[in-house]
Amino acid sequence: MKPKLIVCVKQRSQTSDSCAGRGSLALADQLQQGIRKKGLNIDLEKVHCLGECHQGPNMRLAPGGEFFHGVEAKDIAMIIDKAGDFFIKNPP
Repeated sequence: MKPKLIVCVKQRSQTSDSCAGRGSLALADQLQQGIRKKGLNIDLEKVHCLGECHQGPNMRLAPGGEFFHGVEAKDIAMIIDKAGDFFIKNPP
């Protein structure tokens, strides 16, 4: 299985906590650009729930990798670096 970065993009009502409500769609775009720029062979997959809405935006390296909660724009470079390391340890 090819390594991937999973990003929750669930949008709940305006009054409920959700990853998309906290900016996960824009973060996913930034991650995709960073992955492309570094030439990483990692897919970015948008999903509609990682089951941790109250801690969002949420992301995970898969298969079986680290979770990231409360992701902000300042975390993008670190996540891309960890994704690159994850790919080296888990080649497709």
